[in-house]
Amino acid sequence: MASLKEVGDRVGPYQIVGVLGVGGAGQVFKAVFDPTDEQRADAAPDHPREVALKLLLPSAAANEAIYRRFVREIGVARQIHHPHILRFVDSGLAGDLLYYAMEVAPYGSLREVIQKRSRLPWRDAAESAAHVADALGALHDRGVVHRDLKPENVFLAEDGALKLGDFGLVRRDDGAELTTSGQTVGSVRYMAPEQVRGRRDIDGRCDLYALGCLLFELLTGRPPFPSTEPMVVFQQHVEAPPPKLRTLAADAPKSLERLMSSLLEKEKEDRPATAQAVRDALRALLASENGEIEDLEDRLDGAAVEIEPLPPDEEDDDSLTGGQGLSGHELAEGIESVVDEFDDDLDDDLYDEPARSQGLSQRLAATSAKPKQGCLGVLMLLAVGATLSVAALIVHWPA
Repeated sequence: MASLKEVGDRVGPYQIVGVLGVGGAGQVFKAVFDPTDEQRADAAPDHPREVALKLLLPSAAANEAIYRRFVREIGVARQIHHPHILRFVDSGLAGDLLYYAMEVAPYGSLREVIQKRSRLPWRDAAESAAHVADALGALHDRGVVHRDLKPENVFLAEDGALKLGDFGLVRRDDGAELTTSGQTVGSVRYMAPEQVRGRRDIDGRCDLYALGCLLFELLTGRPPFPSTEPMVVFQQHVEAPPPKLRTLAADAPKSLERLMSSLLEKEKEDRPATAQAVRDALRALLASENGEIEDLEDRLDGAAVEIEPLPPDEEDDDSLTGGQGLSGHELAEGIESVVDEFDDDLDDDLYDEPARSQGLSQRLAATSAKPKQGCLGVLMLLAVGATLSVAALIVHWPA
């Protein structure tokens, strides 16, 4: 069985140079690309020197169900190409150790921005949300629901863009999902009421609710429901109205408060139709002189991206495969099967650069003297954990 890795160890063509985090199922390291001549010949010409390298912990890799979910996470990350989504770099097997590499976001995550700056000016907060909405729109167009949007999973990239990451809890509209069916998944303070209830008819509008929670926190310095008691937060998501935005952020335009209210509606049918509609409304707010637009409701109306309810899951197979997880051949087949699902109807517009202002990530990270050497924000790559603010909490909730 694979052993825990440390700084100085090699994994495939990578040399580990720093620790970014350890969670219940994985390790994340900062690594440099240091290939042999043979490995270099197989690498892409533009392979970055530095990457964030995610590995499965040996205990998790021995569980075939978790191993297969990680394979699916790699397949999804590999096929989502968008300027506001962290770029997939590479994946493979090093002995019996499964890994994949993503781009490094040198300025950290939105969580660190909130910790340092408490709250943002409304224009910076709205532009941040527009970047995230653009990423969500790309996912939803592919039939992918993120289900774990939070400040830890939004990164400040070198090119000035905010980028979404962590596909550990995604699901496709074909019924394949990476977590146990019938249970509540996601991070407590950003979960839509339908997620709290464990409903099966989850679609992209649960991500829009989470975007509303994230935007609220950027504007006010706190989430809509900030209790440290998970069950209290669950109850509030389902039943309690969120605070009025302008009582906590008086500088926010009234149109932004109306948009916020629509994102945080309890029933998904009452939320904006699509992430693209939210993105466009935010851009219109930013383009106006005072942040007010008269036709906000019309902009947010329309047909939602519907996703069929999930069929009953098959029982997870927790048996071990010789303590090794999948074989290399099974791994390759598993990743390629996910890739093929996307290739059948791949949209060219996923590769187009959307209109956006440059330099947002640098502005948000302005309190830092220099880019983060460890990119602590890449902790988001850990899909399993136990804390309230940075991990996926799995609990039962009556429908």
